[in-house]
Amino acid sequence: MHRSPSPSCLAFGVQVNTNNSKLVIELIQAIDADWAFCDKSDDDNYFVLINEDRDEHPSLKPQKSLIQKMESEGYIWFDEKRSDSREKERGYMEFLDEFEPVWLVFFYKVTGRGREIIRA
Repeated sequence: MHRSPSPSCLAFGVQVNTNNSKLVIELIQAIDADWAFCDKSDDDNYFVLINEDRDEHPSLKPQKSLIQKMESEGYIWFDEKRSDSREKERGYMEFLDEFEPVWLVFFYKVTGRGREIIRA
């Protein structure tokens, strides 16, 4: 069930429109459902969300900067125990004579402040 977000519920220091509010609510719900945030490549500016069955989320590919902003504003926190280290150097795997980047996997948890958004 989606509730209409209050435009004032997200004060990220930038103009927040209804689409961004809906996206943030969907991301918080995805974090609650334990979706992993996968960084496929240093060249990508977005995360791919993967569930425990290794299925890719059909519609969510959030900008890395949005996730960083949500964390810095206190809506989510980085789960160090379950995630690859942020300082980890990306490895490459050879596959059929080509080198592919190894995905980095990150998990987040929703804070009390983040829960207030989905209750609003």
